[in-house]
Amino acid sequence: MDTFFGTIQGQEALLESEEFHHAVRVLRLRPGQEIRVIDGAGRAFRARLLSVERRQERARLELLEPLPSGEPRHRVALATAVPRGERMDFLVEKAVELGVAEVVPLRFARSVRIQAGRRDRWHRIARSAVKQSGRARLPQIAAPQTLGEWLAELPESVEGWALHPGGENPQRAPALPDPEVPRVLVVGPEGGLVPEEVEQLQARGFRVWSLGPRILRVETAALVGLALLMHQLGELA
Repeated sequence: MDTFFGTIQGQEALLESEEFHHAVRVLRLRPGQEIRVIDGAGRAFRARLLSVERRQERARLELLEPLPSGEPRHRVALATAVPRGERMDFLVEKAVELGVAEVVPLRFARSVRIQAGRRDRWHRIARSAVKQSGRARLPQIAAPQTLGEWLAELPESVEGWALHPGGENPQRAPALPDPEVPRVLVVGPEGGLVPEEVEQLQARGFRVWSLGPRILRVETAALVGLALLMHQLGELA
């Protein structure tokens, strides 16, 4: 069943702009056909297309029944260095598929320059990945910021992990099942975190994980770390 973002109004929903174009002009859906509609805030419904208003570029839907949201019970954010070239596009897409609630592009001492305008692109990629993966909540894509700026605004209640050589084995880390506790995984740039950055994170209570002796690219380390954390939280069972 195809998924679309819609504006939910009582027992109906509207498809507009890009969602209308994709549903009506690309897929050529017609009244009577059923789709899955999500509001981007965690709600999902089975819906039936009622009418198509081509001049207004909108379609009206009847909501038939709630559907599972596909959302993780635990809120996990990814705070990551931006890899070179287009690899951040891939990382955002796969992180959203794994269930992250937020992606925070961070600048570290060894980071490459983050190109202007990339945040809008990452937002579009996240939006598409939500629909593809059966989720119902659109993750946040934060503005790029330095590690220090981000830590200064981070709530004390957050439990965090950072990937760095010499850390503990993540397979031995105990699962933390309380879904009310927000969690975050930090991934540094190519070349790794500098000692001062490790100290900053440890001072905030972050545990340091190592992913073994091989050198992984940023996006590989991020996705392996996320998968391990999600597994420990019971989100991949």
